[in-house]
Amino acid sequence: MVASQSLRVSLPNLEFYEGDAAFILGIDAICLKEVQLTWHDIDDADVDKIITRLSSMTNPDVPFVSSHQYLGDPCHQIVTSVSMHMPHTKTLRLHSLVDFFALLSQDTIRHITEYLPRFTGLVYLAMEWCIGSFPTSGADEDEDRIAVEGWGEACPTLEACCLNHYGWRKVDGRWEEYPIKEFWALAGLSDLGY
Repeated sequence: MVASQSLRVSLPNLEFYEGDAAFILGIDAICLKEVQLTWHDIDDADVDKIITRLSSMTNPDVPFVSSHQYLGDPCHQIVTSVSMHMPHTKTLRLHSLVDFFALLSQDTIRHITEYLPRFTGLVYLAMEWCIGSFPTSGADEDEDRIAVEGWGEACPTLEACCLNHYGWRKVDGRWEEYPIKEFWALAGLSDLGY
């Protein structure tokens, strides 16, 4: 579902938007600080267009929180587009609404690592499941630590992240595991209900 580009609603004071990603195309705003977008399968072809429009509604000098939940498989597209058009993003959160029991694939971890150097202000990165999953089954803490350390090397501004339901934060240059709820509080994110 794509909003008509000829019809736009002017919301100059809008700072927070939660809803379908496609509707970003129908909004005029100048001071967005946070979005919680839901992506549907039909939106996959418009990811770059939607993120480009979203970028025009933010200020690169203001920390931005970019949360994305998706039904299809646009994770790679979202990371690529946000890194290109919104490198000033402070917090990036992505989670699938369909892969309840799946751990983040090595392919996705590599893709994220490849695009992290483009971010100039990323402090918090969250790769999460949806409500109702059993996230710790099968997760390998050592593999996750290696991935997180790679993310930290690729993005020096990164201070904390969430991967496969483990929370991680950088302390004196080293990555340490810590409770996921503390990660959410530190990053200013809402609890997904785990």
